[in-house]
Amino acid sequence: MLSLYSQSPDVLPDRLPIHVHEFLQICLKPIDDNDLKLTWEILKLVAWDQKYDYLVAQKLAHKYLQLFLDHRHCRGIGKPCILSTYYVHAKSSQRTYYKEVTKFLQIATHVFISSRTCELFSTMMVTAWTSATNCARIYNKGLAVNLFTPLLPASFKKSFKLDVEDIWTALFTYWLLEDCKTMDTMLQVNHNAPSEFQRLLPSLQARNARISGTGQAEWNHVCDQCCWVETLPDGQLSEVRGTTISANRVGAPSISTIHDCTEPLESVKDHFCAKHKHHAKECAVVACHQEVEPGYKTCALPDHRKHQLACLKVMQPADSLSASQDVNEVTQTADGETEVIPAENCNRKPDIGNRKLRARFGRRRTHNEQLCVASCGVIVGRATFFGSEALNSVRTFLMRLFPTKKSLPGVIWYDNNCKMREMLNNDTDPHLKGYFDDIALPVDVFHFKCKHKESDVNCNMYCNPYRWEELRTADGKWRFNSSAAEQGNGWFGGYQSIVREMQVDRYNFFLDEMIARRNQLIVADLKAKLHAPHYIPRHVLLSSSDSDFVPRSMA
Repeated sequence: MLSLYSQSPDVLPDRLPIHVHEFLQICLKPIDDNDLKLTWEILKLVAWDQKYDYLVAQKLAHKYLQLFLDHRHCRGIGKPCILSTYYVHAKSSQRTYYKEVTKFLQIATHVFISSRTCELFSTMMVTAWTSATNCARIYNKGLAVNLFTPLLPASFKKSFKLDVEDIWTALFTYWLLEDCKTMDTMLQVNHNAPSEFQRLLPSLQARNARISGTGQAEWNHVCDQCCWVETLPDGQLSEVRGTTISANRVGAPSISTIHDCTEPLESVKDHFCAKHKHHAKECAVVACHQEVEPGYKTCALPDHRKHQLACLKVMQPADSLSASQDVNEVTQTADGETEVIPAENCNRKPDIGNRKLRARFGRRRTHNEQLCVASCGVIVGRATFFGSEALNSVRTFLMRLFPTKKSLPGVIWYDNNCKMREMLNNDTDPHLKGYFDDIALPVDVFHFKCKHKESDVNCNMYCNPYRWEELRTADGKWRFNSSAAEQGNGWFGGYQSIVREMQVDRYNFFLDEMIARRNQLIVADLKAKLHAPHYIPRHVLLSSSDSDFVPRSMA
């Protein structure tokens, strides 16, 4: 090892590297600095003559394997339990992880995984949408090395193969440790938690709360691709930042039948949150509030019970099921609503018209994920919309993402900005009505040309992108990429199959982590292409006081 620190493998170093010196000083305690230096001076020729032998090194490593299995930490009374990744004090139930991310992470009693492997899995997920299941398969088939298997005692039953939960535990732990390192804090969890999921849950929730709104690391990002800077006549700098917003149909399990309920489900298999659990006793047919019959998900009305096959989307004549035929509805788990047209006993149209019944036998899912993307491709923020992509929800999302007028970008492209502007103009609250007055709210170029009517006076008056000269360069080209959010959706939508059955806290943490890692890749690419990525200080954007930073008015 010392040969790595010399100018040549054959040249004896005059002195020990500082970390080797400190390590030996601890091992040979209570030797002092001068004595240790003198010892090296006397023994260095003997030590240097011992050539490195890989086989000998492996034997030495294996020699103490059983000792490690038997005595992993100090068992003295009142002494802290010191492990490779964390320590637990005898009088505390808190597990404290070391500040620096260690080379190996202990994720279970006999399970260690290297940080490099965690980083590999993270990169696979962010660049190729690799699921945890496929990460485990790739590792078990291509990376697992069982060199130590013959050396382990017969009583050691732990497999060297990783399962899906091992992957998630390792990644969530690794990502939390990386986040704590960035925030200069230490990860502390409950050592006596009943499961790894419960152990990490409070830390996941705390990180989610911090990331919500302005918490993404690239929230205050600017570069030549998403920000245009102009020097005003008085010498001040004026800037216009370009962002786009769009919806993606990635969703998580949500409460059934109750529109826009934001309460989390206790389990992904639940249909109702704790607040609305009483609705589980109601008929699955929408707008029917009668109590269900035992063994069914519908009430006793024949029309509500007879057509279970419709929710399975099976084409079958309505009269092929006799009124007396029992249908077991307990096994129905399909998501979404099903329309049912009850059969009539005669061909005459009933006086009340053909009545369509809508039933929800499965769970509802959140409506969409709303992304705000800078024109360079960096994702500035994300929010979950539970019931619909309502304009008021979009406005609330933007006001939480940009909580001061100074933090608002100069232009926000959105395919429904014409309706957004109409809603703002009709609002009676002065604060809500005027919050976006100084910025441009154009419809993105593609939707304006292809999806919006030329006869729409309101759209042409307020949201025509050609209205703002600042959005185009001197040669007539568009200054900003107005389709950045749609392009970001192409990447973001790849996680639908990974997160569709994920618990809500893991769901939010995972998506935020993927966004943060993708942003790092994009910023690195922008830097390599000399687009000068940098940051506007957060305190400047979030402050209401005057400063040299002047957002350009696009009114």
